[in-house]
Amino acid sequence: MCGNNSKWCKNCTKSVDLNHKCFIKCESVNNSVKIPNSFIIFDFETYIDDTTNKRVVNLAMAQQICSKCVDILDDTKRCSKCQKKHLHYDINTFTNWILKQKNSILIAHDFKAFDWHFFDETIFTIGTTY
Repeated sequence: MCGNNSKWCKNCTKSVDLNHKCFIKCESVNNSVKIPNSFIIFDFETYIDDTTNKRVVNLAMAQQICSKCVDILDDTKRCSKCQKKHLHYDINTFTNWILKQKNSILIAHDFKAFDWHFFDETIFTIGTTY
């Protein structure tokens, strides 16, 4: 089928030279991809509760930046909504606020190792699926 000096490339879906170096094809770009309404950058401050010996979020700081202001580096030149700093003094209030922000991308200071633990535990407690 392919001949002596060729082979079938399942990625390219055609007969190719034996020395062909192929990479996995990217899916075609979907033009219906939704641009996020906003980006939410946040961080948690915690303390250790003396009775439970567990870390507790006592401050969640966030800034929400709309898609129109995302390229504006100077805070003072962003729209009034984007200039607002969101302060929440417990993880439940913060999580409930986050869950109301539709089509937003969350960016945390240390989501992989630290912040995710509090967020995940609270969502589980609230009973919301994500």
